[in-house]
Amino acid sequence: MTLNIFIPGKCPGFNDTYKVGKGRGGKCRMYIAPKVKEWINKASLIVGAAAAEQEWGFKECLYEFELRFSNQKQDVDAPLKLLIDMVTRKLGFDDKYIKKATIDRLSKEESDMIGIWITLKPIT
Repeated sequence: MTLNIFIPGKCPGFNDTYKVGKGRGGKCRMYIAPKVKEWINKASLIVGAAAAEQEWGFKECLYEFELRFSNQKQDVDAPLKLLIDMVTRKLGFDDKYIKKATIDRLSKEESDMIGIWITLKPIT
């Protein structure tokens, strides 16, 4: 079963997502910035609501993850890892089931809405 999700607004960019700081023992570590964690929590609610509304349930098979977004300034690949991780965590399955990912940046003619469109569908 195909799951269609729309998340309004812009996805955080790579440079906004990860920060570097000192962890225990003084070692450097990367972490997700607090404002991005907040964005992930809000986006996760939308993903969960879409899955419930569409009565989507995980079945053990390979999936295609289609990402379309309307932010013309963002690097085309920047949000991919963040979004795959957020969606698979929320839906309760390992991202090893994502076999194919495609990304499409929409032109202003294709959409006047700012947001992210995600389609998750089984590969048959």
